[in-house]
Amino acid sequence: MPPSTLPKISSRIKFGLVLAVIVVIAAIGLQITTRVTTPPAPPLLTQEQTMIRLTNISDVATYVDTPVIEPKKRFDSTLQVIGVYPEDNAFFPKNTVDLVYVKNGFRFVDISFRPNTSVDKEHLGFGTAPYEEVTLTKDTKALLITARPMHVCRKPSGDGIGVCQITKVLLFKKDDIVIAISIDGKHASDGEVIEMARSMFTES
Repeated sequence: MPPSTLPKISSRIKFGLVLAVIVVIAAIGLQITTRVTTPPAPPLLTQEQTMIRLTNISDVATYVDTPVIEPKKRFDSTLQVIGVYPEDNAFFPKNTVDLVYVKNGFRFVDISFRPNTSVDKEHLGFGTAPYEEVTLTKDTKALLITARPMHVCRKPSGDGIGVCQITKVLLFKKDDIVIAISIDGKHASDGEVIEMARSMFTES
């Protein structure tokens, strides 16, 4: 190799090393930035200052007298957390109780028990969203409302539970309480929430 080419090769090697170092630093910086700026997992419950967070159904009566009944059909989902809302807020009437069920690391359904209201009044909150009428029992009709046709999700990470936007809500009344079963994304089917609702009317 002619001596005249040595400086050129040396310059290329130096340039390559500098470029490699820059790429490595940029990759590390991107990872750090991603970790720092990644938002926390969305909360399973609507956040209100007066909300009381519980894990046992039996504790609900300590705070409110709203009757709460778990569905007998849960499709392998489990009760994760309970929210009690003793004051009126922008989302629920006073003394609402909210149950969140989880399945396969994602919120499955959210069931809220809303006293001192009506199905018609709660329906108004969905504006012109399309809906269909569903028969739960011979005496009870429900509204299956499509809250949004599309949705986005946040996958579970670590010990966190994945959450999607609510897509459909089944509204009905039982024992003077309006019950809303909300579907997380597509994690529950229409048929599953209807059967969950029907199981709340059965004795066994």
